[in-house]
Amino acid sequence: MSGSSTSPVASAGTAALTNAEIVDLRRFCGYPPFVRPGTSDALWDLLPLLTPDLVAYVRGCLADLRLLEADLPAMRAKLGIATAAVFERNPAEQRERNKLYLDQRRALCLALGISTGPFMNALVPAAFAV
Repeated sequence: MSGSSTSPVASAGTAALTNAEIVDLRRFCGYPPFVRPGTSDALWDLLPLLTPDLVAYVRGCLADLRLLEADLPAMRAKLGIATAAVFERNPAEQRERNKLYLDQRRALCLALGISTGPFMNALVPAAFAV
């Protein structure tokens, strides 16, 4: 598919990822959400080669990453709590969650056998330029 702007969704058969899943996969792996016409990258070239088992694995990873990503903004509700009864806030929790999220994204790239994309260290989806 090198150099092609045709979506690998149609060519990969019944086990193919949806367009929305491909956008999420690209984002989580640190790549821009879309490939510019006439260009290619490691992840784009890999998509048509995904087996049904690998597609199932990727879908599971995407579900986990979406949950981890959703948990990050929810942290702001807890940031002001110093102590409450016997509860004491873990001051490192935000950093630990960010690290877990980033580690899981890198693990997905490793499992797919591709290098991380140029936006891997971005934690905010809006940081991706098209």
